[in-house]
Amino acid sequence: MIRFLSFLALWFVQTTIDQYNALIGSTLDRGKTPAGGTSLTTGAQATLDAPVGGADFVTLTADLTGAASGDLTVQRFPFAADGVTVLTTAIPAVTGVGYPPTLGGGHVDAVQQYNVQGIDKVRFILKNNNAGTQTLNASWRTENY
Repeated sequence: MIRFLSFLALWFVQTTIDQYNALIGSTLDRGKTPAGGTSLTTGAQATLDAPVGGADFVTLTADLTGAASGDLTVQRFPFAADGVTVLTTAIPAVTGVGYPPTLGGGHVDAVQQYNVQGIDKVRFILKNNNAGTQTLNASWRTENY
């Protein structure tokens, strides 16, 4: 029995995202800033383009070193059907999921989920509003329900 449970635990650990996708018939795509973060000077911004075609939701997680909740601004816009033009109307966050930029322990963190049904690509714009250069770590992932 212990061998079986050990085998079962090992199997779960070895399951990759591709295997997960195949098992449940759902996709799970991800993207992130470079390892170690992205250095943003005052007023600078980083962009993350997320291909979300076929997904129901995309969740953004962002962490910026900072001193106030307002140090991090998160914007998200859909691309037009041509896949090149970024539209000007922002995608609203799903109510009751995640939280807006919040200060804690010298970091401003945000977790937000967005409904992207019918959208092929989204651009996230993360801006440093702090008076000094800060480090940004951000990632996104798609989900289907």
